[in-house]
Amino acid sequence: MKRELHLLLILIFIFSSCGKSNKNDSEKLTTEKTEVQLEIEKPNAEKLLNNANTFFFNKKIEECKKELRILLKKYPTSIEATEAKILLNKADVELDKIRIEEELIKEEQIKKKKIIIEKATKKMRKKVDKLENITWYRDITSPQYTNYNGFFLYIGDRGFDYPTLRLRIQYKDSDWLFIEKYIIYIDGLKYKTIETKYGDVERDNGAGGVWEWLDIPVNKNSEDIVNDFDVIRAIIKGKDVKLKLIGKQYSKVKTITETQKNALKNVLEVYKVLGGEIY
Repeated sequence: MKRELHLLLILIFIFSSCGKSNKNDSEKLTTEKTEVQLEIEKPNAEKLLNNANTFFFNKKIEECKKELRILLKKYPTSIEATEAKILLNKADVELDKIRIEEELIKEEQIKKKKIIIEKATKKMRKKVDKLENITWYRDITSPQYTNYNGFFLYIGDRGFDYPTLRLRIQYKDSDWLFIEKYIIYIDGLKYKTIETKYGDVERDNGAGGVWEWLDIPVNKNSEDIVNDFDVIRAIIKGKDVKLKLIGKQYSKVKTITETQKNALKNVLEVYKVLGGEIY
């Protein structure tokens, strides 16, 4: 019985030792495999140079230079480093060439745009504010001064920035209205009400007359269902467009003329040419 027990213990020890050995061998193989994988995946000088050449061929110069800089930093004494320096010089030359070409294209585009703008603004009255570096455009048929009746758009353009578009409504008469709101009627339908706050409507008088005017931005955001651009387009297309100016006690009705409609259309076209978006 003792012999059998002793034999069993020996067998358990043998199997246990084998299992541990297999486990250690397996872990060793896994570690070796990982190290080999890392060595393969690690970018070497040859691979970096090949990548750089590919990028250079495909005109991706910045990516090419990035690969070359890594190569020269990690493998400065390698054979590939010598080629890398030559290729880096070529990349710099190519990059300068690309920049010069881009500048020429940009200058050509600016010239073309200038010609288009000059053509589009021929029918515009132009006023340059050198101190503010802004050019104002309004249709040649729109009034130059505040003491005239008017309903018109005008543009402010800084050349390098997004142009601004504004609507100006001018009232001139012998009596004050003290305007509080404006209502636009298009072909018999009430289309838009412009409410005003204190200070929105400016006033002046002289030479036996009085004038009141509103100057507001035109934009796509509006609390109403239709935005400002929808209103302008509807006015241009409308057959019978009326503007009611409502004051504290009295009101006046003005007709938006065909000349005024054409002026609105002309200004919108110039606004688009200058880079403005029509919504």
